[in-house]
Amino acid sequence: MGPTLAVVSMLLFYKYGEKVNVFIIGFILAYGVFYTIKPLIMVWAMKAKDESFSFQFKDQALLIKDRIKEGSIDLKRNRMQENKKYFFVTLDNKQVLFFPKEKLSEQARDLFWKHKNL
Repeated sequence: MGPTLAVVSMLLFYKYGEKVNVFIIGFILAYGVFYTIKPLIMVWAMKAKDESFSFQFKDQALLIKDRIKEGSIDLKRNRMQENKKYFFVTLDNKQVLFFPKEKLSEQARDLFWKHKNL
């Protein structure tokens, strides 16, 4: 749709430039150019969003590290729970961390199961 809008705006400018407001033509052109390059913008945004996330169990705590911060969750105070699809921990501030079982390795699932039963 982007290239079509850009072409339409150019046709409007050349054929009806004196009858149609130039600001409307400019807006249509900008909108067309944006939608033409939007796929590139999306690819760049997805690359910039490259997240890394790791976790490990140490004593009775869950250590979590992402690209920016590290944190520790006390599993005595914040109980690990489980349902059909997830292991999850409800924090003191009512936030919930979900760990999808299908994304976890067999070893990680065993660790979650062990710490869930503490």
